[in-house]
Amino acid sequence: ISLGQFGIVGIGAMAAGNLLTRWNLDLFVAMLLSMLVGALVAVAIGLPALRIRGLYLAVTTIAFAVALDSYFLNPVNFPDLVPSTTYPPVLWKRFDLGSQWVRYELVLGIVALAAVAIRAVRRSRAGRAIIGTRDNERAAGALAVPTTRVKLETFVLSGCLAGLAGCLYVVALAPVGTGQGTFPPAASIEVFSYAVIGGLGTIAGAVSGVLFFRLLD
Repeated sequence: ISLGQFGIVGIGAMAAGNLLTRWNLDLFVAMLLSMLVGALVAVAIGLPALRIRGLYLAVTTIAFAVALDSYFLNPVNFPDLVPSTTYPPVLWKRFDLGSQWVRYELVLGIVALAAVAIRAVRRSRAGRAIIGTRDNERAAGALAVPTTRVKLETFVLSGCLAGLAGCLYVVALAPVGTGQGTFPPAASIEVFSYAVIGGLGTIAGAVSGVLFFRLLD
């Protein structure tokens, strides 16, 4: 259980905000680089996390999220690193992301593509190794599954998705460093709760958990 995912979202958002405002990069290039940044941060978390598990891992990752939000993503501490303004770009010189509907359709399309990609991973040999390691690590190791590498790869995959979410967040919702563009540790617990209540075993379960709570809101 990792409760620091929203901290990685914040790192991805900070990277995307700088790439879009200071270097004027293409949005899709910013997405890919945000995924890379998310993967690198996930590796930094995953390497020490391989030695711990269960409640200790959850506490360690939430501590990481607390440190990110209160210090590294704080514009008071790093005013030059955290961009306070991110202007929605014009996609392919045709689709103005200043429009709320265009942003909604873009994010919805990327969520659908991410779900298809994760479904493909789950059905692959690598995905079966991930599921086997999660369900019974000792049995997977006895069948020559490199469980340590599999767990690290899983951290990297989740970090890529969190980095992508950060890029979408900063474009579609709020700039980093503003009142709305913050990434509190409680949000990591909230996101995890959505997935647990909807169902951790399926993609549809995770999505339905989010939809259920947003409808209640």
